[in-house]
Amino acid sequence: MSSRTLSSASGQPVVGATVTVGGNTQSTGTDGAFSFLNVTQTDRLAVTLSAPGYIPNVRYTASVNNIDTVVPVQLTPVATTQSVDAAVGGTVISSATAQVNFPANAIVTSGGAAPSTAVSVQVTPINVAQDPTLLTGDYRVSANTWLQVHGAMSVVITDGTGGSYDIAPGQNATLRIPVSTRSANRPPVAGLFRFEPTTGFWVNEGTATLTGVGPNQYYAGTVTRSGTWVAGTLPDTVQVTGCVVNTLGERVSRARVESEGVNYSGMTSTLTDSNGNFSIAMRADAESILSARWGRRISNYLEIETEKLPQTISAGCLVLADAISIRLTWGTHPLDVDSHLITPHGTHVSYLNLGSLPSLPYAALDHDDTDSNGPEIVSVRQVVRGGIYRYYVANYSRTYTPAMTGSPVRIEITAGGHTRIFTPPAGEGFNDYWHAFDIAVDSDCNISVNATSAPNIWVATPPGAPTQTLSGPITYCPNI
Repeated sequence: MSSRTLSSASGQPVVGATVTVGGNTQSTGTDGAFSFLNVTQTDRLAVTLSAPGYIPNVRYTASVNNIDTVVPVQLTPVATTQSVDAAVGGTVISSATAQVNFPANAIVTSGGAAPSTAVSVQVTPINVAQDPTLLTGDYRVSANTWLQVHGAMSVVITDGTGGSYDIAPGQNATLRIPVSTRSANRPPVAGLFRFEPTTGFWVNEGTATLTGVGPNQYYAGTVTRSGTWVAGTLPDTVQVTGCVVNTLGERVSRARVESEGVNYSGMTSTLTDSNGNFSIAMRADAESILSARWGRRISNYLEIETEKLPQTISAGCLVLADAISIRLTWGTHPLDVDSHLITPHGTHVSYLNLGSLPSLPYAALDHDDTDSNGPEIVSVRQVVRGGIYRYYVANYSRTYTPAMTGSPVRIEITAGGHTRIFTPPAGEGFNDYWHAFDIAVDSDCNISVNATSAPNIWVATPPGAPTQTLSGPITYCPNI
């Protein structure tokens, strides 16, 4: 098992993070990487991560014997740290909609004693509307019950020496959890769920009330523990069946299949059986995207609109490949931000030309989102040997309050199983186009990002096709 641990804010590697897998612990290197050998095959393996200045995170994956499973990992930086006198109490404010209030004598040590010094309280809202994987855990309330999230926040109480604190028995703290969801519907009352690291499940421990108006809405409620909390509901689900194959058409067992909400915030997952078939619980009457991964291979993405009855995917099997995935997300505004990929043979993949994965140009826009947040995903199944691909983002809405930088726009590119994150540079102004990066493929089919000139800049007009250095006819790298 391997991965690189990245900051969700900057996309930079998190150096010296503590990673625990199956009882073994190591620290990430200068590139944020970690690797565990001889991981026992299991259906739900916890990867626990922590680092100074970041909120803790637990990711779950499935491991396969003798296969290097790659699990995407990001850590969210702590938003606010404030000192609190436990004897007096106080309010820690990250924003008007993200805060926690402690009454007097509500904070105690892990042994139940009153703190002998002021404690540090870290409050961090979690942007699940932009990226649902930033939330710790895997949205499970039980083995077969899943959360829909309307807002999430982490509250950690510590001190300068690493001491652990919590809320005293019989006391409580009042949370304001900012609304963060892809759903246009916010229930007036939601459950308060706390992540329990010992079980990996979310535990319902109260309710929260929707308060405020417009962009300043939050869920308010009282809790008796610190940790990661969400305002959530339990949606109706329906079983959706399908299959997973490799590029040779062979069925793949133990592939991890994931469903991600498009018009709501939530995820579900399952594994394929020995015949490569799966049945996954998905929110009923909703729009979701479905994908699979196995080892370092990732699949195409299928957009699924569920109904109230079980259904079978008619678009064919998900196809695993040693592929490139480019995932674009943003905020509520601009409403519509678009992905553009120019291939080495000049094909322009976008909402105007969705492309194709099983045939030329072996690149496609799998999902086009036009009403805030995303995700919008471009996949490349086979790359041109010696070719250069150009990727840029367009502000289709042409609105600037905020523009793409303030939205914020965010790109995750996954190649070889590992992910890099790009965030907008300075200098947007009223430029509508962000030339984020180029992807270069050498003659041996090695892939590098931003290996060409002038990447990661704002431009007033759409970037043109990159200059190619191809010699002879176009050939494609093998992909099985």
